[in-house]
Amino acid sequence: MSAAQYARYLFLTRLSKPASDREVLKWVYDNRPRSIVEIGVGQAVRTQRLLELLTHHVPAAEIRYTGIDLFEGRDPRTPGLSLKAAFTVLRPLGIKAQWVPGDPYTALARVANNLGQTDLLLIAADRDPESLSHAWAFVPRMLHPQSFVFQELETPRGPAFARVTADEVERRAREHHRSK
Repeated sequence: MSAAQYARYLFLTRLSKPASDREVLKWVYDNRPRSIVEIGVGQAVRTQRLLELLTHHVPAAEIRYTGIDLFEGRDPRTPGLSLKAAFTVLRPLGIKAQWVPGDPYTALARVANNLGQTDLLLIAADRDPESLSHAWAFVPRMLHPQSFVFQELETPRGPAFARVTADEVERRAREHHRSK
């Protein structure tokens, strides 16, 4: 790693804002996932940063990224990318991305079977709770035993990412099946 890359790594994992993204960025740097699904892209700042770190160690052609977001369907007062802008945001990194418009439930209902072997699943805090609750039913089929799931939570100190264990993913998926 060059000195410039190391300085960028230090900035992103220790000083960048929002602070809640730092743990995710450290995990990406340390674990080098090749398949990432992000539910709730927003303006894709976190996306760009984590993929920038990842491409220092993993060839862009080996990375599979899927971003799920409402895009134009979000509340106009909520900042975020249009679907068209999302297609251009990762172009400089050379990563081929799949962008899936929709809320978590409807989007995963369409694409979960194609997202098997996901190494990292990120879930933003601003997702519709009811849609996300139903979406958990699709998550187990996307994961493998070493998959890592981070969910952003609103805390009194601001947003923070927390790990969702495999047992918790299964519990949430079962809850959805029981509620039907």
